[in-house]
Amino acid sequence: MNASPLPVIAPLPIGSALVVAGLIDRHTLEWALARQQRTGERLGRILVNCGAVSRLELQRVLGEKWELPFVDLLEMSFDAELAQTCEPERLLDGGWFPLERSGDRLVVATCEPPSVELLDAIHAAFGAECVVELRTTTPLDIERAVTAAFHDDLIERSTAGLLTRC
Repeated sequence: MNASPLPVIAPLPIGSALVVAGLIDRHTLEWALARQQRTGERLGRILVNCGAVSRLELQRVLGEKWELPFVDLLEMSFDAELAQTCEPERLLDGGWFPLERSGDRLVVATCEPPSVELLDAIHAAFGAECVVELRTTTPLDIERAVTAAFHDDLIERSTAGLLTRC
């Protein structure tokens, strides 16, 4: 398999990185960590849901931590036909979305940390020979990109689902 290099993830935890970036204070971090302990929910999701940070602020800090450039899928175009070579559930479950392909180079946006498992999933979909370049984006961006790329398919599935209920 042609393994794409993974960035070395900085050791600073995301909560501390958000404090260092001046996006939250220690008190907010302690509150969010206590809630995470109780619920098992991701720290970033807790902070976004309570309005302490925006989805873009969180993902930009994660991108810095993961050493990946940030892309705002809500503001850019992508190759919908490329995405349609995958199942929408695979993209949503994996937290990634293919943006463009040029030869053996494949640019992929992800809301998940870079990992061997992530690269394995991408290679399983597009072939082991592709060289994957990761970008970071938000979970909302992934969801909206999948919805846009599979718009007609989603409407057809929804319609079929409604018809089988009647």
